[in-house]
Amino acid sequence: MLAMHTFMRDAYLKVYPESKQERPSPEEVRSSVRILDFHRKESDVWELCNLAVYLMPPSRYVALRYGLADDYDRLDRLHRSGPEPAYDEGVALESRLCRNAEKAAESIGDVRLPDFYLEKLNGELENLGRIAASPDAVHDILHISPDFLTKYGIDKNASATERSCQAEKAYRELDARFVRMTGRRPYADEFFAFLRHGKEKVAEVDRPRPVHKPILRNPPSKGRKMGI
Repeated sequence: MLAMHTFMRDAYLKVYPESKQERPSPEEVRSSVRILDFHRKESDVWELCNLAVYLMPPSRYVALRYGLADDYDRLDRLHRSGPEPAYDEGVALESRLCRNAEKAAESIGDVRLPDFYLEKLNGELENLGRIAASPDAVHDILHISPDFLTKYGIDKNASATERSCQAEKAYRELDARFVRMTGRRPYADEFFAFLRHGKEKVAEVDRPRPVHKPILRNPPSKGRKMGI
């Protein structure tokens, strides 16, 4: 397809200007992007969702079109560098790739997002709710991974109150995305009102109550004993 050739040629010459080849005009590139967006939107969403959920390699076109190429190339080099790549850098790159792929997929209109993508995000919403309700859940290594915490900006070394607030913020943002993606009603206000009500009831039950000593209305007199 001519539009694909024009787009890829422009992307190549941006990186290798020393080749001295003539770049397509900006108008040619914009026209090519419009054509490709119209014809490829469903396949682009599919690739982006697979990248976000499974870290499946996207086509070079999708990586370039949605601004993912630099991070993906860095992650690929990191994985090829040896059996023990820089763990923290890898987690940060994967989290950023995931967030940006999600943002790109959800920005494409008139395409239904795949079920596996929505199910994955729904599971993440549930985990955010768990952490908001019980901040120590961040230490559940079976269900809460480091890249999940990085993705949603939750610091497992912060105080319990801070972790709960971080999780609530992330929950509300993801819940709002679900409203936009699926048209369902928002859950956040109802969920956190329920949590606060539950905590208030627990606090009421656990609050120490004053000890009331019985008051004797007519205490016996301490008169002298009768002699014999």
